[in-house]
Amino acid sequence: MTPYILQEELAQEIELICAHQEFTDVNGKKAKLKAFKQFLPFHADDEEVEPYPHAIVRLDNGKTSKSIEENKVNVILLFGVCDKSYEAKGYKSILNIIYDIHERFVKNPVLNNKFIADDEIIWSLQDNEIEETYPYFFGGMTMTFTIPAFRREGSIYT
Repeated sequence: MTPYILQEELAQEIELICAHQEFTDVNGKKAKLKAFKQFLPFHADDEEVEPYPHAIVRLDNGKTSKSIEENKVNVILLFGVCDKSYEAKGYKSILNIIYDIHERFVKNPVLNNKFIADDEIIWSLQDNEIEETYPYFFGGMTMTFTIPAFRREGSIYT
């Protein structure tokens, strides 16, 4: 299994985890969270597409231990929602996304019988300067997954 497969399957899983949540898009219409891989999509200059609500599944870095028994992949999850209410409650939507993903992987750290989430999950909300981003709210998480490693083939020198 590769980090790319982890990214693909984690993006699908996040959409499933958040399917029960209700969000609105920038036009105030009901919308489901859409997960993107690595970056938000680029559009032509004349297109104004604002993909809210969204999750970005970003592969950050990886590490293979000396024993080559396992590979670790660090993943950054970034979230963005649009909430035009004057109560500035968009941070609650971000917290609900974070909590649902956290709960899912604490209860069952295995993703599709291939990848295992480590116990440590770190999350964060945007700083308190929401006046600069309103009506958009942001947050994120970092997670580490263990993915299957390559096994050293036999050699006359080992």
